[in-house]
Amino acid sequence: MHIRMKRSAALHAVVVALLLGTLTSCAALNQLGIDASRYRPTVHFDGFKMRGIDWTKVDLDFKFRINNPNPLNVKMDGFTWALDLAGARALDGVNNQGIQLKANDASHFTLPVSLAFDRIFKLAGALKGKDKVGFKLAGDFGFNTPIGMLRVPYQEAGDLPVVHKPKIAMAGVRKGKVNLLGGSATMFIDLNISNPEGGSTLNFSAFDYAVQVAGKSAINGMVSNLANVAQGTTQKVSLPINLNLAALGMSVVSALTGGGQLPIALNAKMNVGTPYGPVPMKLAENKSFSIL
Repeated sequence: MHIRMKRSAALHAVVVALLLGTLTSCAALNQLGIDASRYRPTVHFDGFKMRGIDWTKVDLDFKFRINNPNPLNVKMDGFTWALDLAGARALDGVNNQGIQLKANDASHFTLPVSLAFDRIFKLAGALKGKDKVGFKLAGDFGFNTPIGMLRVPYQEAGDLPVVHKPKIAMAGVRKGKVNLLGGSATMFIDLNISNPEGGSTLNFSAFDYAVQVAGKSAINGMVSNLANVAQGTTQKVSLPINLNLAALGMSVVSALTGGGQLPIALNAKMNVGTPYGPVPMKLAENKSFSIL
């Protein structure tokens, strides 16, 4: 036990001397029968975290854990990275800011990346019917040590999230009951909600809308659950609109009774449920319809 403790203390002293620059090469350790690789920092990929996602881009944090087995701090001076999507280069870069690694402990490093979906689709194809795209992340970490720059390579692979923006459009306007004496009428705005490219069913909720008829405000409303639209399908949804004919004027009455063109403006905001959580979406349409 006494001999082993002395050897451990001597080994500790040699490593400290190496880090302080007293010894200038791994050969010094090798001559003493010490495995220098035991004192090399190691890199572990801890996956990625999605910071945010919308219909234009996804923001990601790639996380690394760096273990420093040395009794003194070591500095990470450089970091290179290259991100491939479906085998095509998407982004790459060099980070020379560096971080100080804790002695005999793990330090953490984060690489923030923003990926635009139009670039993803250009590189990897349309990815129709898919919610993920394969990635490969590779590069190296550079550690500044007394024996020179030590480079530790890494290479990781997996899947990144992808969302495809659905389509919503007014498809027509239908007349309901018209009560001229009471000055009221009902009509229905038909919406086509399409999910042509997505890989999963999308849920449309918290549909907060405002309708103008012939340039005048007609109604504001909220639909808590508008539709669930499966992959590759289109669903028709009707919004019932109650009209105050006295407030809207004779042009609306004429269109409802005589079948003329009626300008309809629909503005809405909603949440679209995706595999990666709800993504906000807005709608703004202004069209003229023949009342059926």
